[in-house]
Amino acid sequence: MEYFTVITEGRAGSSLLISSLNSHPEILCFPEVLADLSDEWQDRVLDAIVKGKSFSNLSRLAEDRRYFHRSPGDRSGALQIGFKVKLSQVGRLRKFATYLDERNYSLIYLTRKNIVRAAISEIRAEALRKAHGVSNASRASQVIGRIRIDPSALMEEVISRLHREEIHTAFFDAYPGRKERFDYSELQTDPSNVFGLVLRFLGVSQRELVGKFHKNTPQDLEAAIENFEEIRDLLSGTSYADLLKAV
Repeated sequence: MEYFTVITEGRAGSSLLISSLNSHPEILCFPEVLADLSDEWQDRVLDAIVKGKSFSNLSRLAEDRRYFHRSPGDRSGALQIGFKVKLSQVGRLRKFATYLDERNYSLIYLTRKNIVRAAISEIRAEALRKAHGVSNASRASQVIGRIRIDPSALMEEVISRLHREEIHTAFFDAYPGRKERFDYSELQTDPSNVFGLVLRFLGVSQRELVGKFHKNTPQDLEAAIENFEEIRDLLSGTSYADLLKAV
């Protein structure tokens, strides 16, 4: 059995990636099972993952069926066991890195270079949480329509995003084990290629993958933001202006 983890700042397509990987019979990947846990409970979850024990009593996401195509605890046929995590959820990063390295974890870093669209996606995810109690749309009916975005809140999220990216990049660069980086834009424009590269990196057989989530923010941001012109004018003349058009 081999192990891997997916680190991400969020709003980078990680839920799509995880649910897609779970459609592969040789992979079992848990969602953010370290979220909202004390350091002690995080240690217990990590221990349970490598020992093949159930930890649904520790993490409410351990058996969240939105991410799985079979019983969440079913490891039969799995060659790779993994989980995803935002590093802001980890209490002791240095110890976490050492833990992963000592157990030969492979590391996947899912980035999103377009920080403006990532920030917009985060704000829309919060609106989705208020409307449906979830941050990712597992049903098409959950996808929200246009919302107004406060310009100040957007810039605060962009700055926060830059800080989180620095933390994740430093962690990835310093990690001594096997590692690979993929970007959201690649996942959106050519998902089959990215899936193939991830499967090759994990050393499992190539096959078509099927995800379980719907995109909550459309490519056309005018269809997502009520005050799009205000946001466009805010970014006009800055290094962020062109990011409204990119993926």
